[in-house]
Amino acid sequence: MIYLSWLRKKAGIRQDALASKLNVSRTTISMWENGSSLPSYDTLSELSKIFGESVDLIVQTITP
Repeated sequence: MIYLSWLRKKAGIRQDALASKLNVSRTTISMWENGSSLPSYDTLSELSKIFGESVDLIVQTITP
């Protein structure tokens, strides 16, 4: 989910700050970004709101 990392950095948000907004750990954010774990649909919806991107676009970047 490299796109999530790019969006986060573009927005100037650190992993720990994003984790706090989503009520997850920084490790969870890291796992999403390196592709070892995927966020739930509800979390994808929150990510969409935070970054102003569609859920579809975010999902397209994480599915092989």
